[in-house]
Amino acid sequence: MFARPYLRLTTGIVALVLAVAFEAVAVATAMPVVTDDLEGRALYAWGFSAFLVVSLVAMVLAGDLSTRFSPRAVVAGAIC
Repeated sequence: MFARPYLRLTTGIVALVLAVAFEAVAVATAMPVVTDDLEGRALYAWGFSAFLVVSLVAMVLAGDLSTRFSPRAVVAGAIC
């Protein structure tokens, strides 16, 4: 199905996308409980907004660091 030289790369990219998607689902699942416990239902949307803004900033920084260093080093640093 995938060309042999790209199999590891494809597997790594899919694993990273799944990790980000899992994190987004975890935030969406936990947010109602957190807002109820902290009595902050009015601030419900800020949890999602903050998550997306931080993700956007991290993507831009990771792209800049990937051009300065190697993409492998940036991904290894992000996972650790």
